[in-house]
Formats: sequence, structure tokens, C-alpha cells
Amino acid sequence: MRRMLNVPKVLLPVSRELRVPFVLEAEGGCYSWYATRQDTVTVEPIYKNGTTCSQRALLFAQSTQATKLSSVVIAEDRVTGHLLRCDVIVDVIDSIEIISRTREIYVEDAPLELTVRALDIEGNTFSSLSGMTFEWNIAKDDDMDSLELSSKIRILKYSEAEYSPPDYIVELERAEKQGDRILVSGIKTGAAVVKVRIQEPVYKVKPYYGFPPLKQNL
Repeated sequence: MRRMLNVPKVLLPVSRELRVPFVLEAEGGCYSWYATRQDTVTVEPIYKNGTTCSQRALLFAQSTQATKLSSVVIAEDRVTGHLLRCDVIVDVIDSIEIISRTREIYVEDAPLELTVRALDIEGNTFSSLSGMTFEWNIAKDDDMDSLELSSKIRILKYSEAEYSPPDYIVELERAEKQGDRILVSGIKTGAAVVKVRIQEPVYKVKPYYGFPPLKQNL
């Protein structure tokens, strides 16, 4: 049986405030994990039920340099010696966009989740944004003032709705911060624009990235 990793390549963002994690998984077996460049990425094995057997590992972007760096993470089967390889790249986020399953929400309907997708300069999607902080706003539009916009749509915390977000979102909300995903709810009919930007020192010069107008229906 040929064993594989869950992904052959991981792209992690540069951050000076935290180490952005990603879970790398191997199929079956017990593995030892290591990175060829620990100044770029560090590897922390996750052991099963207190044993020394590991099929998963946490990868953390270690570099804080605003430049592209790469490393190879190796998972070595402790019985057969078979090696599994994952290429890990740490790079600066070039752009972000807001992803949603729809551009329309209904008044008094369940909240809509918006998530951030981050891209490098070549258009590749980053594998994880876990723990990074973002600033979300209902944008001021030329045709509508802020009061009118906020009367049409509002941003909800996950703690205010019956949703179970990832643990890092729970921790960010407890600290009165926002992460790479939010909930929005329609209040009355009309259109509104949601914008987001990265709240990290290395990305302070980056502008807001807007979501095409959300339309609320009765």
C-alpha cells in the first residue's frame, strides 16, 4: 500500500506577530518528522493517545523576513524507513479576497459566513491563515453613508450565533479581535459592501479589499 501525505505542498504567510500553523498528515504508520531548514519552518509532531506514534505534525512558519523562503518537511516511517516529502514555502501575502457561498442574504435568515482567501504574487492560495488578525468593516460607499449601510447589514460574532468556528476564532473573539472569517446578517432590504484588511505589521501598507455588494432580500 502506497502511503501519502494529505498535501504535497504547503504555502504559509510571513507574520511577525505569530507562527501561522498547518496540520500535515500521513496515512498509517508511525513517523518521525523534521524540516531541512528550521529557520523557515518548524515541525511539532502530534502523538496519538500519549504514545510515541505520530501520523500528524504541526507546521509553523518561522521566518519573519518579508521575502520568499522554502524548506522540505520529511516524514520518515520508523519501521520501514520510507520517506514522505512535503515542500513548504513561506512568503508574503500579495493580495486577499473575500469568499462566500452567495452574494445574497435574506432578512431574518441564518447568518452568512464570509472568509478570506490569501494569494501570493503568483496567484497561489495560502494553506492557512489561522490566528492572523483582520479588520472587517461595512464600507462607506459614495451613494450611502455609514449609518445607512449599517442599518442594512451587521457583522456578528460567532459567539452570538449558533455556529462552531475553529478554536483560533474563538480565542480571537475573546480578545476582541477578528480573524479570517466572520458572520454577517441582513437587517433590511438593500445593498451593502463589506471590506477587510490584514492587521499585521508587515502588511500595514496593504489597502482594504472589498467584497462585491451584498444584497438583502425580503
